[in-house]
Amino acid sequence: MSHDILIIDRYPVEVAGFQQVLEQAGFRVVVTTTDRPESLPPDLAVDLLIFETSSGRLEYKRLQRTLASLMKVNPKMLLIAFSETEWPSQVARAMILGANDYLLKSDPVEILVSAVKLALSGKNPPVESRILRMKTWLHAPVVTDTRIPELTTREQQVLRHLGVGLANQEIAASLQVSVETVKELVQSLLRKLGADDRTAAAVKAIRLGLA
Repeated sequence: MSHDILIIDRYPVEVAGFQQVLEQAGFRVVVTTTDRPESLPPDLAVDLLIFETSSGRLEYKRLQRTLASLMKVNPKMLLIAFSETEWPSQVARAMILGANDYLLKSDPVEILVSAVKLALSGKNPPVESRILRMKTWLHAPVVTDTRIPELTTREQQVLRHLGVGLANQEIAASLQVSVETVKELVQSLLRKLGADDRTAAAVKAIRLGLA
């Protein structure tokens, strides 16, 4: 069975490289190099989307809209994110978007081909996957530490999410709770940590080794 793959990336040379590698591995690639992926045909059939992540908030919002549009036509579409960097916030956002894996552009070709094959075969990524490591970290159980006030499991999880720079909506999506619940947890954290704002709480999380 053949699979259609869409690649969204800003640079034609990188897209050409991805296309060549994947087609040599037997996959069919639908390519776009546009900076406006929302201009893609609305009825485009895709099995797997390989998308470039960005640290920019506007670019992330645009990517969310593109994914939502593609998912309407391809509700079972799989996702693989790739980037030049491994910034925690980017990995976490890719995880929240539902990415099966997060690859670096410097990874060996074999890693890309393996990640695509695993995703399309319905198998989980390897345990060393950046997505799995991020999910494990963000959802980890409570840490017992005398330097940390008595935080609930949820509060510690929210604190980790704040530490990697996620917004309330992103935290809610990750923890599968409402945005209002996240707001209440953040306020509780600020009181317990004696922090004035989210940034101060995030700094505290990093100093305590929770982010």
